[in-house]
Amino acid sequence: MAHLSLSATQADNFYIPSGWDPKEGSLAKFVGNKGRDQFERRGIIRLELPFDCWCDGCSRPLGKGTRFNSTKKAVGKYYSTTLWLFEFKCPSCSSSFELRTDPKNSDYICASSLRRKLVPQQGDNVLYETNYRERDAAQRLAANPINKLERENDDRKRALSTQSQLESIQRHSTKYHQYDADTNSILRERHRTKRKLVQKLEAKKSWCS
Repeated sequence: MAHLSLSATQADNFYIPSGWDPKEGSLAKFVGNKGRDQFERRGIIRLELPFDCWCDGCSRPLGKGTRFNSTKKAVGKYYSTTLWLFEFKCPSCSSSFELRTDPKNSDYICASSLRRKLVPQQGDNVLYETNYRERDAAQRLAANPINKLERENDDRKRALSTQSQLESIQRHSTKYHQYDADTNSILRERHRTKRKLVQKLEAKKSWCS
């Protein structure tokens, strides 16, 4: 019974070995525990790429969601948020990648040997790249009065073109759906005539045989 009670306390993490003194250090250090996972034991985590990238060393494409064994260390603070640096290697060459967190933009920054795949995104009628290093320049361009006027003119032309297309679709729909009952009656009459003709041909064929 005593053995069962000891096993139960160990399973529930309530077991305290004899000889341990809290003043001399933690319980994990006393029992020689090096950590609960590989990050605590060796400083390694499993990193998943947050976007598509290219290796600058061998030009290998690395898809979003690809997993790597990576080191993780704090490199600073943004207000009260920790800035993290992840280091991992290319599976095809000896290039060492660095990926940093960017809490200001809620994103990541490719710091070394890793090139982010640029994907155009539509925002305020201006194509922004997902590379935030160029985002400030794009924002300045969007705030330019002349550029803003040109965008407004383009929006106005696009709206007129879209309105014309919608009116054409509406006229087409009205033309073909205004007399639904008459169209249905014509189709039913054609089907009825065809069915009677098929029945006559089948009856004639059976009489001849």
